[in-house]
Amino acid sequence: MGLKTQHREGRTARCIGVVGLLLSTLLGAGCAQHPQCTYTLSTRDSHSGVSQHYWSKIERELGGKHGDPSRSIGVHLIGSSLVPTASQKDRTRVFYALQGPNEELLQARTCEGSITRCSAQIVDLALAECRKT
Repeated sequence: MGLKTQHREGRTARCIGVVGLLLSTLLGAGCAQHPQCTYTLSTRDSHSGVSQHYWSKIERELGGKHGDPSRSIGVHLIGSSLVPTASQKDRTRVFYALQGPNEELLQARTCEGSITRCSAQIVDLALAECRKT
């Protein structure tokens, strides 16, 4: 085996080692878990069928996620109503607020659309607020 061949094999081994290290670093960073938040859900409109639909969809996504109580996110459904249009019978409007630890107001928003779309928006924002805390 000549000197040139040994040099090439050494360089190849180093390249493979560097690529392996980079991949493990990237994969490890993608798998890092942030601490979970505890989510609480409340509604002022518990008698409303629309609010009950929102409650069940949001609770299905966030209800089983319990974590550090000091990292709590409150999801408050303030009001919801049907807003049917000629083209969309299941259109709703929901007013909601997200509350962080120490009862600080994080966001207050309105969503208009289907219950499925607006519930997903509320869940996504609550999860995003958890990642921030």
